[in-house]
Amino acid sequence: MKVAIAQINTTVGDFEGNLKKCVCAIEHAQTHGCDIVLFPEMTLSGYPPLDLLERKAFVECAMRALDDLVKKSKGKGIAVIVGAPEPNPDTDGKRVFNSAFLIHDGVVKGVHRKVLLPTYDVFDEARYFEPGQEPKVFEVGQTTIALTICEDIWNDKAIWDRRPYHFDPVGTIVKQNPHIILNLSASPFWVGKFSKRLEVARSVVNRANCPVVYCNLVGGNDGLIFDGRSFVVAEDGSVLGVAKAFEVDMLILDCSTATASSAPEMCASDDEINDVIDALTLGIRDFCYKLSFKKVVVGVSGGVDSAVVTALAVRALGQDSVIPVFMPSRYTSKESEEDATQLAQNLGLRLVRVGIEPIVTAFVETLEKATGAPIEGVVLENLQARIRGVILMAISNREGALVLNTGNKSEFAMGYATLYGDLIGGLSVLGDLTKDMVYKVARALNTKKPTIPEHTLIRPPSAELRPNQKDEDTLPPYPILDEFVRLYVVQCLDAKVLVAQGFDTEIIKKALSMLRQSEFKRKQAPPILKVTEKAFGAGRMYPIVNKFQDPVE
Repeated sequence: MKVAIAQINTTVGDFEGNLKKCVCAIEHAQTHGCDIVLFPEMTLSGYPPLDLLERKAFVECAMRALDDLVKKSKGKGIAVIVGAPEPNPDTDGKRVFNSAFLIHDGVVKGVHRKVLLPTYDVFDEARYFEPGQEPKVFEVGQTTIALTICEDIWNDKAIWDRRPYHFDPVGTIVKQNPHIILNLSASPFWVGKFSKRLEVARSVVNRANCPVVYCNLVGGNDGLIFDGRSFVVAEDGSVLGVAKAFEVDMLILDCSTATASSAPEMCASDDEINDVIDALTLGIRDFCYKLSFKKVVVGVSGGVDSAVVTALAVRALGQDSVIPVFMPSRYTSKESEEDATQLAQNLGLRLVRVGIEPIVTAFVETLEKATGAPIEGVVLENLQARIRGVILMAISNREGALVLNTGNKSEFAMGYATLYGDLIGGLSVLGDLTKDMVYKVARALNTKKPTIPEHTLIRPPSAELRPNQKDEDTLPPYPILDEFVRLYVVQCLDAKVLVAQGFDTEIIKKALSMLRQSEFKRKQAPPILKVTEKAFGAGRMYPIVNKFQDPVE
């Protein structure tokens, strides 16, 4: 059986556009003599549609797109497997299924409804979907195929200490002796995710003794980035082929004749930092293009965070689409201005300079007259950040450009950002990268050509909102803070475990307090591009009002 894996980039709610991509892929697969073309999960509606699924008209549009695809498939001589939300005809239960449709010669030959509905991390599918019952197999020519959707294959005892579900669809499939298992997936990227997918697929192959064909979505939708990397695993566990990472692709294989040595070149990178760079690039590009933003604005400070965001924006959108803005005050060092200028030159950008000192003076005089009290300390510091935010938003309005936020995950964890100041923006590019990851990305960007000034990478980070300020005057030292974020926020280890591992008790207490007290800021942060297993945002839901204190001993 010759299979085409159509790794396409869909947009939520763009039924016409998604349908056109399906038709083009079907025609391409047909010209290559394929028997089946497999698409990602929720192909026609895009993924994740979230509360749009509660709108009857949205689901009706999906069904009309499906009807159109069924008609267009007639006479093609190829089986099409596509995903879409499907109305639940029962009077009880959720109103919609997450379904995969087997179409052949203008007829829907079978439907598989997703059985396992994830409700962890960024997923909340049980909120919308009625679970399917036991999976069935279908006949395509002389081949028996089993259809699964994403999570359906992720419940093997062999890969979990504690399985997330009681029911195992793969166990039911194995009893039906399929020749091949097909999986429609929308699996978001995080560092190391591809290896986990391969582990899952090999576990299924080991039990079913047949190949697994896995089609993953590619592209960015809100803060989620889908890396593609669709693949085929043979019944002996070898990888027959892998589609491109972070790109639209079509992988065509004859599962009966392909071998690991004859398969197309695998594009599964083991370089985590380059993966992060590619992911963020795709995330920026799709967020802007799918929202019709042709330009972005970045507040450039001379520091590493804003330098990396600017470089990634140029990589994603091109030089003509990036507006760097440098906004010095009396506390801005000469080195910062030199670094910001050099960055712009390296990237071929025109640096916009807007001095904020006259504006700060006007605010201070006005506020001191109104309040009868001096404007100083953190009030003055935050005032500068908010003035810069106003300037960026004004340029955003003038140019019709999206402001990119430049904060990193370590800062976000501690609330080291000013509401309506440096926390502004339509998209947070680095909000899931700890400070050490930001430096790694910066150095990786510099390996291809000098981009970020070396001086930016060696001087201590500073917000430069007061004389001689350094980030670590307020924050725990970054090496400790970054590890705290990885262990406590991402891996969810208890505080006492961190102390037992050798972390200073007082530093952990301080970090816990800052993390808890800044939840209200993170709730107002821009959507964050997710690149780790646990990002701030939809995948980490903590109450704003929270008095729980994790014991450290």
